[in-house]
Amino acid sequence: MKPEQIIQLVDSMHREKKIDRESIFDSIAKALEAAAKKKVGLKKEVSVSVDRETGAIEALIDGEPMSLDEFGRIAAQNFKHIVAQKLKEAESNVVYAEYIGHQGEVISGMVERIEPGKIIVVIGSNNVEAQLPKREQIPGEYYKTNERIRCLIKEVRLDNSKVTIELSRTSPDLVRKLFEMEVPEIHEGIIEIKGIEREPGSRTKVAVSSYDPKVDCVGACVGVRGARIKSIIDELGGEKIDIIRWSESPDSFISNALKPAQITRIIYYTEERRAMAIVPEDQFSLAIGKRGQNVRLASKLAKWEIEVLTERQEKENAVRMRVNMMQIPGCGEELAKALIAFGYETFEDILAGHVETLAKVPGLTDESAQAIYEFLSQTDLAQLKAKGKEEFEKIAIDELQTDAEKEESSLKASLTSGMKDKDKREIQLTDDEKAMRARIFGENPPAEEPAPVQESQDSAEQVPDAVEESPDGREES
Repeated sequence: MKPEQIIQLVDSMHREKKIDRESIFDSIAKALEAAAKKKVGLKKEVSVSVDRETGAIEALIDGEPMSLDEFGRIAAQNFKHIVAQKLKEAESNVVYAEYIGHQGEVISGMVERIEPGKIIVVIGSNNVEAQLPKREQIPGEYYKTNERIRCLIKEVRLDNSKVTIELSRTSPDLVRKLFEMEVPEIHEGIIEIKGIEREPGSRTKVAVSSYDPKVDCVGACVGVRGARIKSIIDELGGEKIDIIRWSESPDSFISNALKPAQITRIIYYTEERRAMAIVPEDQFSLAIGKRGQNVRLASKLAKWEIEVLTERQEKENAVRMRVNMMQIPGCGEELAKALIAFGYETFEDILAGHVETLAKVPGLTDESAQAIYEFLSQTDLAQLKAKGKEEFEKIAIDELQTDAEKEESSLKASLTSGMKDKDKREIQLTDDEKAMRARIFGENPPAEEPAPVQESQDSAEQVPDAVEESPDGREES
């Protein structure tokens, strides 16, 4: 390679690939040294330098000058191969240095091609290739060649002189960055995103808090007429986003996280970091969400294991636990309630603790606590639970019925009893009782019989006499 060609190569690589000129000259020198050693042997000392101004090459073998013509054809081919390799390494180093500092940022690119298991996206002004793996693609999204796409730079790796830039569209940090771009108050630090939990392509919950009491954190994120949140939703392909007002109070935060459902109250089990949210019957499906998604995301966001129960289910659980505890000899209703209030919900809870702690339950002494512990240790708990289940089923129907249900059952029993007695069938019921009877027995209330129509004398006279036909075919009146 002539000196002027070397200068042209260096200038071209520096301009197009943004590679430092010194790195290119150094790569050429090392390639020439490697080629020379292949020619003269590894035992000899080889030194090669390249003039930065003229491109002239000086090679020394054991201190003696050596002409490049002496390298031979094979050495020249090795030189070209090594130069290409060194330049590729230098190019990779430049790309790595450029993008390693941009991990976690959002970048716009263009889909270049679609390969099995990944999409190749070109990014940046120098059209660097990055990859969007299948696992980082939003489920249900489809991409076309030359389509613009925004992704998060998830990871930049340099392996064996090869740079790998991995993109993501499923990372929660993509949502965070999009909010920072769309909501100035977040970018300026007035509003802080406290947490994000996401099921890509379906739903995301974002907890936000404001450091300025005059700034509504939820309203700012939503924007005027929902303009800001709509922009983010469109970018994520229609993914639903819930903006949650963050609170230090678990009561407020868990209630907010479970929205749109309305929560009646929350019961906490602090040691297990478990919370039981009680909701009205008509709010249960809202709190749970489709396939449990709402409560699942709320649990992750609040960092509490949340269980949702209806008011009836909670009452049923309380009765079941109380009846179970009452299977312990000497344990009445009040002591059973005290044990549950103290945190002992199952027999296993008692056995997992210490007798000294059990004795602190109101109504127990050291001796009675020891007796309970020994009884449970020596008893088949499965049989004890089965007995408790039988007792629960006996009392559950009556104890768990609401006043309205009890009233309906009473009326149904009364009506059923009345139906058996023929003399009572004619009993006159009020309109409300008729409606209740129809609803219980699936009947329609008997329709009132229409009053008989009485013909007046005038109308009877207007009826024409019957006409008889004579034997000869003439009509006779």
